[in-house]
Amino acid sequence: MEDELRLLRAAAEVIESRKGEELILVDLQESSIPTSYFLIAGGESEVQVRAMAEALLEELPIEPHRREGVSEGRWALLDYGDFLIHLFAREARDFYDLEGLWPDCVVKNWRSAVG
Repeated sequence: MEDELRLLRAAAEVIESRKGEELILVDLQESSIPTSYFLIAGGESEVQVRAMAEALLEELPIEPHRREGVSEGRWALLDYGDFLIHLFAREARDFYDLEGLWPDCVVKNWRSAVG
């Protein structure tokens, strides 16, 4: 679990360095979802989402098991197994509202939880 939290912290720093918006951590450890966490962030445009995804691919010390939507930039998904990173263009994030699916699992003050 410590490695997951260290990687989530590093991912958050990369996203923030690319001006990612509204970072939210969803703790799914007690759910039936086969991952521990979702890290969700938004961008103003598809170009910004692509830039955040490409920066994560370059700067995180591990490779994702799977990646989807990076070239399109509307909704990029990076699957690291124990956690998934969802990057959305603003309209797509509002439409899909992933954090709204598990409102009780959204970690309040998540920066202290991973910091």
